[in-house]
Amino acid sequence: MISKPAFDRLDAMGIDLYSLRNDSMENQSPQSFLPIDKTSVTNAAFYRDVLHALNLTSADLSFKEHAIELPTVTWHFHAEETIILDKGLLVTPEISSIIDNTVLKSQLWQSLQKI
Repeated sequence: MISKPAFDRLDAMGIDLYSLRNDSMENQSPQSFLPIDKTSVTNAAFYRDVLHALNLTSADLSFKEHAIELPTVTWHFHAEETIILDKGLLVTPEISSIIDNTVLKSQLWQSLQKI
C-alpha cells in the first residue's frame, strides 16, 4: 500500500497506479467531480426524462455541491466523455454534454437500465 501523499506525487508526474475502489463516497476525491448548478440541471428537459425513466420526482432526491443523491445511486458530473456506473456511483459528463452526444446518451440510458 502507498501513502496518499506519495500517490498524489506519482499521479502528478503522470505515473499511473492501480488502486482499489472504495464503496464509500466519503473516500472519493471531490476534486475530480464538477460542481452542480442545480438551476441549469433542473431546467433541462433531459434531466426530467432521466427522473421519469427512473420513476422519480424531485422530492426523491437531494442536491449537494458535487452530487445529486438519488435513492439508489449518487450522480456526479466530471469533465471526461465517459459514463461510469459502479456500486451506487453514477459519473457522467454534464447534462449539456450528454444532450448533444448520441453515443453518450445511449450509454447513459443503458446504464440507467441497470439501476
